Amino acid sequence: MQATATIATRTVTRDDPHWPALRLAGHSIAGAFASRLNLELRERLGYTYGIGGGFSPGVDEGQFAVSGSFRSEVAGDAVARLLAGLALDEAFTPAEISDSCAFLVGVAPLANETSADIVAQGSALAAAGLGPDYLPDHFSRLAAVTAEEATDAFRAAVAPDATAIAIAGDAATLLPQLAALGLGAEVIDLSAGA
Repeated sequence: MQATATIATRTVTRDDPHWPALRLAGHSIAGAFASRLNLELRERLGYTYGIGGGFSPGVDEGQFAVSGSFRSEVAGDAVARLLAGLALDEAFTPAEISDSCAFLVGVAPLANETSADIVAQGSALAAAGLGPDYLPDHFSRLAAVTAEEATDAFRAAVAPDATAIAIAGDAATLLPQLAALGLGAEVIDLSAGA
């Protein structure tokens, strides 16, 4: 049996001067196969097939989220480890930030392969009040971010104790684990109305 957990918080969006640093930090912590949280929870512990996450922009505000599906019996420990990882006790390394930059810049053309992709990207930028020159400028700004800037931006934007946590799974298995972590839970039974 599995449980799916998502931890999220509201953040800034593209017009914030820290946005490039946050994009790189988010990719380093949860957006890549070799991200910190994926290496910990998938590779080292075998709790999940993978962790995903990062910063996403909106028009007026952004969001940081990290999520994964875990074996139910270790879901509580997985949530504890996710929260500990988001506390970012160890600063990002230059290699982590450089790798994240290379990926985000390198994958950008693949996100704009079709005319529909280009229209979607242009629409999203226009809705945020940004013009076609935004992307080249953003890529230049990504390349200029230091590991220290990414670390400081992440720590300022993500406070683990101010996040929302949602877990879908067997309540009888999950509630004791969450209680042991000091996390209260509101149970929503979707089968009750069926």
